Amino acid sequence: MIYGAEHVELVRRLRRAGARGVTCVRGIWGYYGDQEPHGDRLLQLRRRAPVVTVVVDTPEQIARCFDVIDEGLVTSEALPNPF
Repeated sequence: MIYGAEHVELVRRLRRAGARGVTCVRGIWGYYGDQEPHGDRLLQLRRRAPVVTVVVDTPEQIARCFDVIDEGLVTSEALPNPF
């Protein structure tokens, strides 16, 4: 999961790098430093809620894409192989 980076361009770059599964999830409320919590209002032009980009792929492929991924806060989680 990548927190922060410009998510639209990040998804494009990850797909060009060969990542198989990339998606973005937008939050409702977010925090930044010591500021008050903030989020999106119903009618507004600019979004202020946080976005998390998730890459689902093999460890080998993620390692090949890591130069693109390593732009924000990155966390990793291994999933068991069902086969």
